[in-house]
Amino acid sequence: MRALCRAISPAATRLATERTLVSGIIAGNAYTSSTSYYPGVYRGIAPEAKIINLRALDSNGAGTVSSVISAIQAAITLKNTYNIRVINLSLARGVYESYTLDPLCQAVESAWRAGIVVVAAGNMGQYNGAGTNGYATIGAPGNDPYVITVGATNTHGTGSQAAQTMTSYSSKGPTSFDHIVKPDLMAPGNRVVSRIGSQGNSLVASYPELAVCPCNSSRTSCGATYGSARYMRLSGTIIAWRRQWLAASRLSCCRRPPHSRPIR
Repeated sequence: MRALCRAISPAATRLATERTLVSGIIAGNAYTSSTSYYPGVYRGIAPEAKIINLRALDSNGAGTVSSVISAIQAAITLKNTYNIRVINLSLARGVYESYTLDPLCQAVESAWRAGIVVVAAGNMGQYNGAGTNGYATIGAPGNDPYVITVGATNTHGTGSQAAQTMTSYSSKGPTSFDHIVKPDLMAPGNRVVSRIGSQGNSLVASYPELAVCPCNSSRTSCGATYGSARYMRLSGTIIAWRRQWLAASRLSCCRRPPHSRPIR
């Protein structure tokens, strides 16, 4: 069963950088952002967490439903070996049937039954192909009530929760077929700073204004935006996932069967 390759993955040009960004947001130790001005300024939300990389997509960001399912099954198998408590799925594909019939959703439910919290996200809020103005754009497996589905908010530069609104790109519910209220959690996901690897240099070259350097008090670009920039400011629902890491860790200790909330 082959999925639409681009629909199940992030854009290919950003894939490697995105993996590093998400890892840094979750568990970055701020080693390269510690300065005399701001020690550890870009530390991840859970810097002592360990990350297990299970590849589900190829180097171009393409993959199949079966490859994602295989990665989920591997996480279940390795759960006790590495104390795996949370699966992050920074991907989504279209919903073509009820979550009760979808093999991808069945795979994440198997992970939940094994004691692993699953978090997913989606950036299809601007899609209006069905004439819904971005509603009913939650993809699989985020349409499953056993998954914590994350949405992104924008504080419009204020840093205030009172000022935040849902970002235009954040996928919205209700879910197709099952009409379940989603997303489950919202968090700031706009212009968030995280670590980039060497693969991110091409992205920095394209968007030098997004490069961030912690080496001065204003935390703006050092001028070395192409070869030595180590942080970028990006947006997305996968970025908002950083706020959900602690929530997911806590939920793994006190899981209860989810309750679907259909729209009547």
